Amino acid sequence: IQAAALLGSLVHNIPDMQKAAFELDALSKLVQNVQRDLSNSKQVTKSLFGIPNLIRNHDAGTVAFVKDHKGVALILKVLSPRVVDDKDKAVHSEEILATHRKAAFLLLYLVQRAPA
Repeated sequence: IQAAALLGSLVHNIPDMQKAAFELDALSKLVQNVQRDLSNSKQVTKSLFGIPNLIRNHDAGTVAFVKDHKGVALILKVLSPRVVDDKDKAVHSEEILATHRKAAFLLLYLVQRAPA
């Protein structure tokens, strides 16, 4: 989980770092983190911090996310409602809200700025 957050911080708005991380297949690893367990909101949120920082203004990364990793479908899956146990509902709801916020901003980026 922490690696996804660290990666997101390292590549944020630094084209050379984005390129290097992309070449090391970091995007695939972040996508796998999201796909592995959608119920783990912390893991998904940290990965959704890393993905946009890796692909923002990096056309090859954006295209790979959308086409190769079916990124839009993945975001919609993250945004879909999930069942939450009553015992941790308040805490878990806050985590889900943070996850949804990251997913929504990523989707907004793709709609507004993604290369054709």
